[in-house]
Amino acid sequence: MHIQYQRFGVWCGIAFYFLFFIACWPLAKFIPPPSPTLSGAEIMEMYKGNLFGIRFSVTVGYLAALLIIPWSATLAIQMARIEGRFPMMTLIAFGAGIADAVAFYLPFIFWAATFYRPERAPELVQLLNDMTWLEFVMLYAPFVMQTVAIAVVGFSDKSATPTFPRWFCFLSVWISVLILPGGLAVFFKTGPFAWNGLFAFWIPIVVFTIYYSALFPLAFKAIKRQEIEESAAKMR
Repeated sequence: MHIQYQRFGVWCGIAFYFLFFIACWPLAKFIPPPSPTLSGAEIMEMYKGNLFGIRFSVTVGYLAALLIIPWSATLAIQMARIEGRFPMMTLIAFGAGIADAVAFYLPFIFWAATFYRPERAPELVQLLNDMTWLEFVMLYAPFVMQTVAIAVVGFSDKSATPTFPRWFCFLSVWISVLILPGGLAVFFKTGPFAWNGLFAFWIPIVVFTIYYSALFPLAFKAIKRQEIEESAAKMR
């Protein structure tokens, strides 16, 4: 059954990816993000026609964030198979996955509060909006910790068919670097490092997609390989 549970974990990761973007894009219409220079009144005016969509997106976003946990558990199992008895990097990656779930959950909490009362004072709307978008683009830390841990384990895998091939390990390192500029959004209200800018938002969104598009097939292959190895071991 554990093989089926792992496959379920990968499907949870895929569902997380699509549900998260559905919540942010067609439901809430938060892509592209609003400018950091907007006032609270302008923000509420921009989204007042879509309050139901935003509130519904909160429910979808909750579900998406929770699905990161079984997905991270599956990754941890495959990493532990490589590390062996003392899986330090595995524990780091799984802990980072839990932190990821919280980090992806929080923006929807903040959006729920922002648009819960349309009559709220504009200054408070702006404050909540700032909190939401800064948290959104600065959630890179646990994600980077997980990608780096996966890369470290992948580089240490000397098997003939590594779970995480070397090309994917290098990709993980590059993605870890490319997503870091989100941390600079707190210093900018305009330009490429603002929360709606090229380096803080658009590049991380693209590399996030590339990363998961590569990782999902690798996870399925690793689980299949484990299933074959275990079946062969039982027949001996």
